[in-house]
Amino acid sequence: MGIFNADQLMKIIIRIFLLVISLVAAIFAVSNREVTTIDLFPLPFTTAAPLYIFILGAMAIGLVIGIGVSSISKIRLKTKIRNQQKTKGEGKKDLENPIGPLDYIKEKTTT
Repeated sequence: MGIFNADQLMKIIIRIFLLVISLVAAIFAVSNREVTTIDLFPLPFTTAAPLYIFILGAMAIGLVIGIGVSSISKIRLKTKIRNQQKTKGEGKKDLENPIGPLDYIKEKTTT
């Protein structure tokens, strides 16, 4: 046995990963402080902000969209599993009271 169990090790790895991502984002923000103007073409809006705001904002929007899409797929899979478990339970009930070709043959031979 190791010092950590699997759950503790996974939490430590996730925290280290988040720390590294945070440090990279901070370094990126410090090195991209120049003001940039963005023109939202079909709309009559222009906005000026530091470059890192636009890039980190785009990454955050992508993250939210990715989480949303994966959540939808996860919900679909859970629903599919639930439906399969229900039909599995119905199949067990059918096995308890079998009515099949052999029962039909037995009835024909006894009469």
